[in-house]
Amino acid sequence: MKRDKEELIPSLRERAEAALMNESESSAKLSPEGIQSLIHDLRVHQIELEMQNDELRTSRNALEKARDEYALLYNRSPVGYLSLDASGIIRRANQTFLDMLGEGYVPVGKSFASLLKDPDRDIFLGRFNALFRKPDEKRLDVTIDRPGPPLSLRLSLARQENAKELLVAASDISEQMRNQEALQQAELIWSETFQAMSDGVWILDLEGRVLRYNAASERLVGKPGERIEGCHCFNLMHDSGHRMENCPYLRMQESNRHEVQTIKSGERWFEISVDPLRDYRERLIGSVHIIKDVTARKEIEGDLGKLLEEKKLLLKEVHHRIKNNMNIIASLLSLQAVKMEDGPAGAALEEARSRVLSMMLIYDKLYRSEDFRLVSSSEYLSALITEIGEQFRSSADIQLKHELEDFPLDSAQLFPLGIILNELVTNAYKYAFEGKQSGTIRIALVRHESKACLSVQDDGKGLPASLDLRDSPGFGFVLVRGLVEQLGGRLSLPRDEENAGGAGSRFTICFPTKA
Repeated sequence: MKRDKEELIPSLRERAEAALMNESESSAKLSPEGIQSLIHDLRVHQIELEMQNDELRTSRNALEKARDEYALLYNRSPVGYLSLDASGIIRRANQTFLDMLGEGYVPVGKSFASLLKDPDRDIFLGRFNALFRKPDEKRLDVTIDRPGPPLSLRLSLARQENAKELLVAASDISEQMRNQEALQQAELIWSETFQAMSDGVWILDLEGRVLRYNAASERLVGKPGERIEGCHCFNLMHDSGHRMENCPYLRMQESNRHEVQTIKSGERWFEISVDPLRDYRERLIGSVHIIKDVTARKEIEGDLGKLLEEKKLLLKEVHHRIKNNMNIIASLLSLQAVKMEDGPAGAALEEARSRVLSMMLIYDKLYRSEDFRLVSSSEYLSALITEIGEQFRSSADIQLKHELEDFPLDSAQLFPLGIILNELVTNAYKYAFEGKQSGTIRIALVRHESKACLSVQDDGKGLPASLDLRDSPGFGFVLVRGLVEQLGGRLSLPRDEENAGGAGSRFTICFPTKA
């Protein structure tokens, strides 16, 4: 149709020109009907031309819009685009490629090879002719020589059939290359650390076969590498065809956590640590075994065990001799008291004997404690109270009751505390119930934060109202006051209606705890 229109235009023009040049002739020859027909044809042609111009303008606008959209996509694409001629000269490049090179750098009209760093420049030149001759798409990684950090590009090169230009798509892989280098460096560090470890390290699959091992493994198991890889751990450690009882690898599979086992293999001892190995989804894919030769440590532990047994035997001997010596002292005091006539001296010797026996009891309880530094207050004092009660069994019905809060006490505090308790309870047994056939002694121990309080209370005849603990000359009170000061505590004797007028007495000792 377009061709018909092009042929019609010269025909109409020729007719119009002929009509104008030969106006007089035409006017004479053309009838009014002919002239009217000619005018009609000219008007139709004018309208057709105007319609055709509108279509051309619309097509031109659409083409310009498509061109602009293509140019926008072309320049804003995340990939750099450029075209090279047969000499490798850059003929076109999009804005993305220009931005890759840096501000102010105009590569159009320059050789693409001149942008490259060695040895990439020589590699590109050596392959360019082959790339240009073959239209098949090719890939090539190169590094651009520019100020600042290097720019690594992955080129995709292609040429259409019979085309005179090579089309290149350039993707920035600088971050990928840096990550790859960092990964390679991390792998190198890991590998060197893995090989440098003095302990044997094995990486096992889910079947328990060794996938990877370090150099120390060969020394520890005494086998070359080719006899380690692919073997089961029980083949290497036990020279057995089955797993050992209480196998740490099986325990790890059940517990899904770190497991340790010490085993003897031949003449050597090994500590085997097994940890689960998981993938990025936290799925178990194997395990890591660390094999440490602990033969020297086991020998030291054996020597220490022997030394400890010798120490225990020595302590038993020392303890036995101390108890014997204290028994001898108590016996000598008793013999001396018997030889003396009844009086203050004999009574004093008998009290001294009683104190020696009490000290021997306290010493024995401390010695038998598992921890000499911290001792259970309830366990220690309960046993001591029972022993004191056994010493004063008589026809009088004296009940000894106690309520002790259990907490750890420093042994340095327990010894003076035990002597204080012995003095107060013994004193109550001897003097609180004179003339009475029954009575009760109550002992309580409580702790509040860093302070403990021990109280000894009886329902006997009570103490004289004039008694002043600070000035009492009795040896027992002097001893108690001195031991309370040693504890850094305070001794009190409440004076109220409850324990006045024969209602008994109550001693309270409060002191700071060290434990």
